[in-house]
Amino acid sequence: MKKTGQSDFSKGVYNGLPIAFGYIPLAFSFGTLAINGGYNFIVPTVMSLLSFTGAGQMAGIQMMIQAASIISIFLVNLVINSRYLVMCLSMNQRITEKMPFWKKMFIAFGMTDENFTVASLYVGKLSFSFFAGLILTSFSGWVLGTLVGALVIQILPSIVQEALSITIYAMFCGLLLPAVKKSGPIAIVTAISVAVSCLFWFIPVLAALPSGINIIVPTVLAAAIGAWLFPMKEQQSDDVKGENSDE
Repeated sequence: MKKTGQSDFSKGVYNGLPIAFGYIPLAFSFGTLAINGGYNFIVPTVMSLLSFTGAGQMAGIQMMIQAASIISIFLVNLVINSRYLVMCLSMNQRITEKMPFWKKMFIAFGMTDENFTVASLYVGKLSFSFFAGLILTSFSGWVLGTLVGALVIQILPSIVQEALSITIYAMFCGLLLPAVKKSGPIAIVTAISVAVSCLFWFIPVLAALPSGINIIVPTVLAAAIGAWLFPMKEQQSDDVKGENSDE
């Protein structure tokens, strides 16, 4: 039975709600970080409205606080967000109808890791209405969390503000450690990245390089070594999807 556009939108909203609630504390940390860095609440809120990339925004605001160059900030975000290109190309094969360019741009804007994962769980084609419900819901959680974090942190005591400023590091550890425990290759790539990062802290010549280089080089180098040592094996996902769609 063919789904109507309204039911697809509702299903997108339903799937986006858990993502939105998960985004709120992370966005709260982003807003907190920006305020502690000397910016007012408008800056992080506008950043979240114009971009929808948690890791990219976190890295960007930290580099802005450190007065890094625009080129360094651009290159770091280019590296961090390059994975979205692959995700969007994959989702382009899943849409139900020919869409105008602005609809595809909207889907690309909202193609976060979590939204991509949810969309990938569905077998077959997906409509624009589904993506609209999914993206608008999760995006609202991200922007709301940023605004609340930026406003609340300003009325809290300074000692609480300083304590909350480390939540971003706790978030990254929380995201990274489970993957490291489950996967040997991820653990090795992480170790390589940490080792290279340490060089930029303890070797005077490297430490003197412009801010942002210490993020770009370890990220690219560790990813390149990981891709060389642990190439992704092809999976017969098309056959599995075909079998599911015939049921």
